[in-house]
Order: sequence, then C-alpha cells, then structure tokens
Amino acid sequence: MKAAQHLMLAAGLFLAGLPAHAAGVQTFSPQGEARAPEQVRISFATPMIRLGDTAAPAPMQMSCALDGKGHWVDDKTWVFDIKEAPPADTSCRFTPRAGLKDLAGTSIAPTSYGFFTGAPAIVKSWPSAGARVTSTLDADLQRYATATLKRHLAALAERNVQDGAAVVLDNASGDILAWVGSSGSLSARPTSG
Repeated sequence: MKAAQHLMLAAGLFLAGLPAHAAGVQTFSPQGEARAPEQVRISFATPMIRLGDTAAPAPMQMSCALDGKGHWVDDKTWVFDIKEAPPADTSCRFTPRAGLKDLAGTSIAPTSYGFFTGAPAIVKSWPSAGARVTSTLDADLQRYATATLKRHLAALAERNVQDGAAVVLDNASGDILAWVGSSGSLSARPTSG
C-alpha cells in the first residue's frame, strides 16, 4: 500500500511540474500564400467558450471582406467557412478582438495572423507559344473602314456625335474582315489607319 501511495505522490509531483499551456492561438490556418482558401481555422491552447455556447462571438477581427460564416467547433476551435474564394492579390489579417480572454480569464495576446491569395496568374493562354495565328482581317478593307468612320464622325460632329465603331463581317463564313473600335475624339486609344 505504501508503494502505491509513493507512486501516486510521484505522479502528482511530475504532473504538477509540467508547464501549463499558455493562453493564446495554438494554430492558425491557412498562413502565407493560399490560392483558394475554403476555411480559416483557429485553434486556441486553452478553452475559450463553454461547450455548446453557440451565441459566443467570433474571437477575431478580419481585415478583409470574406463571404462566409464563422462558428465555434468546440471550446478551443473557431472556423470561418468561406463561401467564395477571395480574388487574387487579397491579403487578409486576423487579430484577436480587443480584450479577448479565455475561460480562465487570461488575456489573449493581440498577435496578428493571416494569408495572401497570391498574385494573379495566367492559368491558360491561347495561342500557345510559337503558334501561328491567322487573321481574317483584310488590310485594305480595315483602312477603308477606319477612314470612312473618321469622315462620318467629322460630318456628324455638329450633332454632338463624338465617337463611333464599325465591324465588317463575312456572312457566309462569319469571319471578321474589318474592325474599328472607338475611333473618335473620346477614344482612349485612337486607331491607326
């Protein structure tokens, strides 16, 4: 019996000597670059809410506008389910709410966590590098359409017509033979012709 008591006492002293978990965020995901995150997951080292407290507020403030909904999974884990992935070049920071404390009343440090969706990337391009592209534009007809549109705009200027565009199609094939887009004085990129 005495041996059992000594063993229990030794186990108790051993456990008492283990460091307690400090209050704070234990894990945050995603971090760094995350192209299309579906969920933000924050796990705390200590209990933050009473189990079943569905009305508990979100523990973090977000610096970006994410479409989704946050909820507590258990007493230490809060998740934010993202409905639609944020666009490229979005940076999102999560910081504990001011005055956030765990259930024991220990303050949570205001450390910030976050992710970045990365720069825009070309997923697919056409034509592939080195491919030959054949245009259906007719150079003579293109020059004629450009000159004709400019003449018409000049003639209609007194009626406050300041811009125009033209397209010439081959009805049988659907080919575009001439295309003059925005050639008037309001055009940001005048066409050459």
